Parts: sequence; structure tokens; C-alpha cells
Amino acid sequence: MMLITLLVMTLAALIESSSNYRCYGDITTFDTPVITCGNVGYMTNCGVPAVERAVKINLSALKRYRTQIVDVGKKLCVDPAILGAMICLDSGAGTRLRNGWNKDQTRFGLMQIDSRNYPVVGAWDSTENILQGGTILRTYVTTLQNRRPGLTWQRYWRGGICAYQAGIPSILSYQGRDFCGTYGRYADEVMVAANTEEDQKRQAAMAGVSFAVVFLFCLLYRTEGNVPGCTGNYGKIMDVQTTGAGLRTATAEGLKSGGTQSSGIIAERDLKNMNKYKAKILDVSKKTGIEAAVIAGIISRESHAGAVLKNGWGDGGNGFGLMQVDKRFHKLIGTWDSADHMTQGTQILCGMINGVAKKFPRWTKAQQLKGGISAYNAGLRNVQTYDGMDVGTTGNDYANDVAARAQFYKRNGY
Repeated sequence: MMLITLLVMTLAALIESSSNYRCYGDITTFDTPVITCGNVGYMTNCGVPAVERAVKINLSALKRYRTQIVDVGKKLCVDPAILGAMICLDSGAGTRLRNGWNKDQTRFGLMQIDSRNYPVVGAWDSTENILQGGTILRTYVTTLQNRRPGLTWQRYWRGGICAYQAGIPSILSYQGRDFCGTYGRYADEVMVAANTEEDQKRQAAMAGVSFAVVFLFCLLYRTEGNVPGCTGNYGKIMDVQTTGAGLRTATAEGLKSGGTQSSGIIAERDLKNMNKYKAKILDVSKKTGIEAAVIAGIISRESHAGAVLKNGWGDGGNGFGLMQVDKRFHKLIGTWDSADHMTQGTQILCGMINGVAKKFPRWTKAQQLKGGISAYNAGLRNVQTYDGMDVGTTGNDYANDVAARAQFYKRNGY
């Protein structure tokens, strides 16, 4: 808390008080959502040096748009903290864009406006882009208010922010979970970024802390690796103890026996296809802190590096892409063989490892890594004991087989 307060005070000179933007509720009175993925814990997970590096790298980019964001906030009577939070999360204050566009060339500008639903207005970093995005957002919020009178402003904002990110031109209801974003927590992340705790508000008094928290959150978002939910503090695959593929998995692959040797044979068969995606896997590994060999091991187990997929689909039409992200539980990101898809799959794995670490804090990092691999297949609830973690997974051997395949890839340049 002391470090947070110190950084907020350092950034306070950049801020304008949020008390001037209360036409649609006072964000300083909103409850702070609980996010289990660890996004707001980067300061602890990555340490002071990581935060300091992020400040040095990103502060100039964040300062650049402060006047524009505040001006748009005044014009729309929308708290600049919310606009800043969205700019931060969607585009890294512009640092993640290519000529103003996202990787899929569908969203444009600092506010990442969906060009499939709205015409492009102004330059990517212009006041016009921020104003267009803010207007769209405000329209979602007021539309929801008209359709669902009697809710709190926090609920209207959460629903409007979620609809904005999902690209839904018609808001049905706030009710239900936050389904937006890779993990279904985008709206909560924005609210956390824009929200201010009371003790921080007192510390910064007239400085207007809420916008400072946006800056701080954005900096934390950009630490090594910079993928939300992935702290980079995971075990090493070569330290994982594994029995390899079970007999059921081995026989399905035409082998007579299970074990680590069989897992290695299967992984070697996939190596040629896997190498097509090696550069992307290494890039995702660098961003998430998950070893490339682990990502490759999952890709081998899930899709034989794409060889068994039909137009990117498997698992009866439910699993998508190289890492077989289940469409029933996740909003699919990217094409089936893209880095975006692999990033999403690896984020899911990060979440599972984090969940296992919280559930079994006394396990070693290698044990937690193996438990997370098991949970990637069968869910966190299925991981009850270390020795029995694979009971209930596909083939009752998922983590052991993936770990053994990953060790093969580790020995072969991943």
C-alpha cells in the first residue's frame, strides 16, 4: 500500500479532480471489483524493480494524451479516469498499435473503436478518436439506464464498458457475469483501473487520485511479461516429475506401451508441424513467462500442432485452434493458428497455475505448474491431490503426458 501511495503521489501532478465529472455517477464511490487473476497484484508478483522499469518505459506515452482525455471528459461529462483506463487496457496508450490498428486490423485508435460497427473518425491518436469512443461508451451506458431503470451507476458503467469491448451494438442487460475480454473480466479491470480507494483519495486530496490510478494500473499492465494474468513467476518444466503418457493415449497413437518414451515419440512426430509455429510460440512465451516448451507440449497434445484440426476446429466443434480453447467458456480470440490465439490459451493456463498456487501454496513451483497443466484440461476443481491430479482428465494422464512432451521440446530448442 505504501508503494502504491508513493506512486500515486508522484503522478498526482498530472491529474485533474474527478469531482467535476459526476453527471453519470461518482466513480470514487464505486466498489472495487474482485479480480482473481492477479492483475492488480503485479506490484507484489513482479516486485518494485519491475514497476520502476514500467514507469520509465511508459510514462512519456501516458503523459502525451492527458490533455486530450481531460478535454473529452469535460465535453461528455464522463470521468477521464474511465476513458484513460480503457485507452490503457485496449491499446497500451498506443504502444501496442500498428499504424493505429490492432493486429486483426478491426479496431482503430487509442479507444480501439470497432471499424466493423462504426466509421473511422480522425487520426488514431486524435481527440476525435477519443471523443468518438467516449460518445459510443456513454451511449451504451445511457441506453442501459433507459432499459433497466433503478440500477446503480456502477452497474450501468460495468454493463456499458462490457458492451463497448465486446462490440455489441445492442445492450440486452447488465445481468450475468462480465463476459467481456479474454477471461470475461474486462469491465471489472476497467473499473479497478478507474476506481480510487478512500485512503488513497485522502493522501492525494485535491490532486484527483482516480486518474493517477489509471496511470499506475497501465504501468503495471506493461511489466514483463505484459499479458494480463501471467506473472511470469512459474516453475521449470524440466523440474516436473512425470510418468508420461498412459496406455490409453499411447495405444490411440499406435504405440504398445505408455510412459515418457511414448510421449517423446508422439512429440517428435509433431515436431515438423510445431516448428512452423516456433517463432510465435517463443514470442508468446516471452510475453507470458510460460516456457515455450510447455506451450508446445499442450499444442502437441491438443491438436498435434494443428494436424488433426478441420478449419481450426476440434473436439466436436467446441475446441478452437492449436491450443483448443473451448468456445463454450471463452470468447475466442484470433485465428486458429495465430499468436493471439496462443496468447489466449496461455493466459488460460496462467490462470490455472495461479489458481493451483492459491489452492496449494505449499506445493513447489514445479508441482503447481503441473497442476495448472492438469487444470487446463479438466478445470481447477478437478485438481484435488498431487498424485491424483490426472484422475478425471482426458485419458487420466493429461498433465503427465503434456509434461513429458514439453520436456522433449525443451531438449529440442523450445
